[in-house]
Amino acid sequence: MVYKEISLNNQMSDLSKMVDLIYEIGDEIHLENETIFEIRLASEEVFTNIVNYGYDSSGDQLIHISFEISDNNMHVKFIDEGK
Repeated sequence: MVYKEISLNNQMSDLSKMVDLIYEIGDEIHLENETIFEIRLASEEVFTNIVNYGYDSSGDQLIHISFEISDNNMHVKFIDEGK
């Protein structure tokens, strides 16, 4: 099982850090490019929605993202304090 996590600020400028980690994991476990693209696209959508709609006030909040890979499954979990 591969387990990685990252904590990012709720700023669009941190999106690239998450994307880089997705590609790193994909390469590490030999995922097909199409699968990596689909994981990236879904994760970008969740991250963007949290940043754009999750908080009423400005200021940095943390978004915790974990990636758990076992067998042929990948679970991506987002934890934040937004609404």
